[in-house]
Amino acid sequence: MPIADDCINNLDEFVKKVVTEGFYPLLGYIVDIDFVLNEGSRELAEEAAKRYYDHLKAPIQKEFRDNYASMMADEDAVSAYGNNMMRNPSNFRTIIENKININF
Repeated sequence: MPIADDCINNLDEFVKKVVTEGFYPLLGYIVDIDFVLNEGSRELAEEAAKRYYDHLKAPIQKEFRDNYASMMADEDAVSAYGNNMMRNPSNFRTIIENKININF
């Protein structure tokens, strides 16, 4: 499996590749920001978070942005999107819990 080989043989390069391309580039930008944060660096996680946000559809970007602003200020979610994304492991939850900065 090429993805497993890349991960095992050169983790640092694999994490950087995931940040720029995602895990499966042909399917869109699919990334696990928690993986990038744990195996890479905070800076790479911030870059991945921004790329993740950029790949969301416009209505979801608005939901994301509104909830992000509120929750990063230690306030409650402003819509069901924020509440739902915090219930289970998700990129949004990782971003909020780790206070990952996204410059919109």
